[in-house]
Amino acid sequence: MDMFANLIKAIDNDWKGYSQALYKNDQINVSTILHDHFKDESFDKDQYVSFFSDLGYSPVTIKLELNKLVFDNTIAKVGPDRLMFTELLNISHEEQLQIDKYLLICLIQQQGILALNARSLTVPSYQKYLI
Repeated sequence: MDMFANLIKAIDNDWKGYSQALYKNDQINVSTILHDHFKDESFDKDQYVSFFSDLGYSPVTIKLELNKLVFDNTIAKVGPDRLMFTELLNISHEEQLQIDKYLLICLIQQQGILALNARSLTVPSYQKYLI
């Protein structure tokens, strides 16, 4: 059995392991697996953890992969524990203007909170941006 496993590994370098258990040394793309499972839907962090736990991933690996997907802008947090593929986050120009307007209003109303050092803060007039 050992000789057969060694022969397979010698012929094809993609195979790794030992005589009782050989496996293909392909890199698994977590993003593809995730996209195939959840399709075009948002999903909870608990669903993500449960899905990869069922596949045999350790809790540490699950967290590392999640952080990597967020860092690479593959998925985005769209709520406290809600995740979504960034390619599905299509915001129209009009929606972006509404978001900008809302954020400007919040900034104007809360400028005292934002000013950590009031002497070095210059606040331009945002009134011209409001419709």
